[in-house]
Amino acid sequence: LVFRLERAERRALYCQSLVSTFVQSARDAYPDAQPQSIAASSLVEALLDEFPFEDNERACVALDVRRDFRLPGRRDLLYLVLCTLAKNALLALRGRSAPRLTLQVDCASDAVKGTRCWIRVHDNGPGIPPEVLAKLTREPVTTRAASGGSGMGLMFCQRVMQAIDGAIEVHSTLGEGTMVTLNFRPLAAA
Repeated sequence: LVFRLERAERRALYCQSLVSTFVQSARDAYPDAQPQSIAASSLVEALLDEFPFEDNERACVALDVRRDFRLPGRRDLLYLVLCTLAKNALLALRGRSAPRLTLQVDCASDAVKGTRCWIRVHDNGPGIPPEVLAKLTREPVTTRAASGGSGMGLMFCQRVMQAIDGAIEVHSTLGEGTMVTLNFRPLAAA
């Protein structure tokens, strides 16, 4: 009973955080409102604090902040993108013997590509079949149709990233895992 009450409390807190981000969005929509700016590491830390992890899921999640940066766009939408990616990864990891999910924040500069900033969600799950991977960000496909998956989550993530002039990349190897990278146009350092 205590376990179920704690689980319900975590879910309620998660829902409360989602509602508060939408309230902030409504406030930001006023013409004179100043856009919120948040460090990428703060957004990922909020996910770790507020996400309703099941059982021992939180224990398999690691945060790796190398070089922080300021995020463009709306905090609430980017938070929902991260929640979607974390949920997908955690579902893929269920039943794995040594599940690992790493959330990485980093920036890099080189002469050819310039400065690139990203948040990366990397798991050691079963991977995504190549025929599904090829369509993943272009049409609603899912590997979890039997459990209610619609395939719309990653399409939503793609649309949000496009709206802020960013991009999403998905790389996966069957039997080894999946890496989803949210690429952002660089702003000022965090």
